[in-house]
Amino acid sequence: MATLSATTNDDPSTTTSNTTSSNTIVPGIPHSKVINLTETNFETMITDPANGLWFLKFYAPWCGHCQQLAPVLHDIAEYLRGKMAIGKIDCTVERKLCSKFNVDGYPTLKIYRDGSYFDYPGKRDHDSIITFGEKMSSYSIQIAYSYDEMIQSYVSKSDTGVVFVAYDGTATDDREEEGTGIPASTTTTLPTSTGVERFIQSTPTLQVFGQVARMMQAYADFVLLHPTTTSIIDLERFGISQHGSKKDIFFIAQVQIDTDPLLYSISSSSSSTPSLNTTSLLDFVKTYNLPLVTPIDSSNFRFISRKGKPLAIAIVYPDDNTAISQEYILKWKEYAKTGPKDILNQYIFTSIDGKKWNGFLKQFSINTSTLLPQLLILDVPHRKYWYDDTSSSIIPMRIDEFMFKVTKGEIPYRIQTNAENKVLARIEEFMWLYAPYSFVLAILVLAGVVYLLTMSCFEEHDVVVDPMKKDN
Repeated sequence: MATLSATTNDDPSTTTSNTTSSNTIVPGIPHSKVINLTETNFETMITDPANGLWFLKFYAPWCGHCQQLAPVLHDIAEYLRGKMAIGKIDCTVERKLCSKFNVDGYPTLKIYRDGSYFDYPGKRDHDSIITFGEKMSSYSIQIAYSYDEMIQSYVSKSDTGVVFVAYDGTATDDREEEGTGIPASTTTTLPTSTGVERFIQSTPTLQVFGQVARMMQAYADFVLLHPTTTSIIDLERFGISQHGSKKDIFFIAQVQIDTDPLLYSISSSSSSTPSLNTTSLLDFVKTYNLPLVTPIDSSNFRFISRKGKPLAIAIVYPDDNTAISQEYILKWKEYAKTGPKDILNQYIFTSIDGKKWNGFLKQFSINTSTLLPQLLILDVPHRKYWYDDTSSSIIPMRIDEFMFKVTKGEIPYRIQTNAENKVLARIEEFMWLYAPYSFVLAILVLAGVVYLLTMSCFEEHDVVVDPMKKDN
């Protein structure tokens, strides 16, 4: 068997020695260490069938966040053996490889599976990466036997708080329970992943559901309601009234806690297959894979800010002992649920921890040392924001009033901080937008000013060379 030589030590910045050890990596065997990937071995390692799922870290040895992540990946590599391989690419050495993946910050974390690369969507701690690896290495669809089980076992435990659910009354598992002669689809025996796959492959509509679930497994959760054990009462909780057989029902829905299910597709006739295709269902999942109000953190901000809508942000203190923040979030969720549809459809509703994100919020002239909660509308791609700083600091503008005035243009957008000196405001905007390069430029400009001031202070007896004077 051919072998490859690949370094498996930690990043240089996390080791106690500058020496590197090399181990022989044998293709066809699941990896139990972090693998150093280079332009030479990258394609061979990535396409190894024994390691079909990869967690890839593009890093620089001097990067502080990369150094913090290195021991985490080292610790979990053995645990995830056979589930998810972990590779690292040093971008100070493998510049061409990093350029291929448009790496513009460190660390850049990507996932490889089925010939495709995509951004890692989770947090960077041990448990989050392990949970992600286990999820991605298991079947993409879980099965629930009732509405209550779906909520308790899947929706309440979902990272996003959202689950996409399918029901098809004609789905079947033709496998028979061993020794009984009874079709497995009519029993309550928990099906294996193979059994779930049989259900999914038994109807064209569920095949589409299965394809989308595989494509979106890293970002969303998918559940199949068992066609036999799911009751008519369960189906009615999706807003479906049916006087005939359960076999006449098919639907896909987005489900989250504290709000009504959102139906994507429904059929009331078993003789007609609903119009369903992978592209339209994929668009539905991407659009609605967010809860009513999404708490913003470092792992999801980039993702939700690029979904094509401005972010409506409630700035709160989640640990507020007076419960003011909790009450405000309830009002915020109620508005996101019952507010005017023409307004709701224009925004993604979120919340943010004003203490943890204090530095970020300063660029929008928001001082979180004053009374919270506050509201902010942020259009990230266009660098625009809306914020009301004229309302009382004790009683902020009502939610419905603020959202109405922003949407109708009564509160103008801003692209700079609220400074009296407009020139200084523009300089501040420039500094934030182009950091850290803007700070380097500022230092150079300052150094130049100091140099000119120093030169202008020379006294008359200082030696000045006349450029027109020729040497004798």
